[in-house]
Amino acid sequence: MTSSDRTPARPEGPVRPRSGVSTVATLATFATALILASTGHGEAAIAALAAGGAASAVQITIHVRR
Repeated sequence: MTSSDRTPARPEGPVRPRSGVSTVATLATFATALILASTGHGEAAIAALAAGGAASAVQITIHVRR
């Protein structure tokens, strides 16, 4: 069903789940921060989380025209 402004209620086409590489990278970032924090390196843990958050915010989309 479409709304009054003629935009679809759901995005058309398949919705892609998060890639395995992205999931592993996120888990590795959290594990690294946890290890750093538990060994008394709180500032380094915060820096690792900040770097991981900044890296996950960058997304590259490539549209291939056929």
